[in-house]
Amino acid sequence: MMLPYFSEEFLSGVRAIAEREHRARYGQEEAWVHSLPAATSGIRESQIEIVELPELVCEPDARTESDAANAIALYERLRMLTPVQASDERLWSCLAHTFYWRYARVRWQGGSAENFDSVETRWFFKGSSMERLARNSIARLWWGAYATVLPDASDPYRLTRVLFSNTDIQFHYMERLFGKNKCVLHTALDYTDRNLARIRPRKSVGAWANETGKLINRVGGVLQLDALSASEVEEILEVFLQRLYRQNAGQG
Repeated sequence: MMLPYFSEEFLSGVRAIAEREHRARYGQEEAWVHSLPAATSGIRESQIEIVELPELVCEPDARTESDAANAIALYERLRMLTPVQASDERLWSCLAHTFYWRYARVRWQGGSAENFDSVETRWFFKGSSMERLARNSIARLWWGAYATVLPDASDPYRLTRVLFSNTDIQFHYMERLFGKNKCVLHTALDYTDRNLARIRPRKSVGAWANETGKLINRVGGVLQLDALSASEVEEILEVFLQRLYRQNAGQG
């Protein structure tokens, strides 16, 4: 099969309908874009040939637990995409509205269809470069795997599973300035994974991801993140963790 995408005109039309009728449209069990008169010409075939798209597993009571497996499955099937191709809203919006309609609805609880903001975030692109890639219901899976895969490792997707183990980790690390910096991202994920036993008595994993994500961003405002080595990033995180322990000791 050839990988489908929306034409620019069709994407604009779908977005306009979604904004007007999101409560009705995104509450439907079946994908609605196929019923649009312009769908025949608006849903197009790209020149990217694939065997087939993988099924994405998502049960209402295990949404987060399936994220890593889904990310790996999607990336494995679409690893031929270039970063430029994988930054195209026409591709991911098409997949979210067609082949992965049920997955997107279940994973994001019907898209929180009561407000268009949530629908726009999960079915279209919204926000800065990394925000929109990390929030679109399907793009986030591919980009999470792409950003964390270790091709030469015995377990190439070890960090992918760390990234998707907690929604806050994925949110606070992928959407920051360093989300596309693999050295910084990999080091932050690896350090977090190795030090969970030290982190959890002082911070929840979500709070840790939030605060260290902001910290690394602040460092990036002073130093060039691309110039930081893995050891320097690890030192930043270790100093922060030790400070947490001193603060807690003082409070005790």
